[in-house]
Amino acid sequence: MKILSVSTATNFLTISLSENEKLIKQVEEKDQRNHSEAQEVEGEAN
Repeated sequence: MKILSVSTATNFLTISLSENEKLIKQVEEKDQRNHSEAQEVEGEAN
């Protein structure tokens, strides 16, 4: 079985793909905010 995992709970976005309990690929991206902080949209009124 293939499993796609996505974690956004910290300031790292982690995406991994595994098949039959073997990791195929994992990607991490660092950001300054976490899942509870929204990104400000340009032109949006506050």
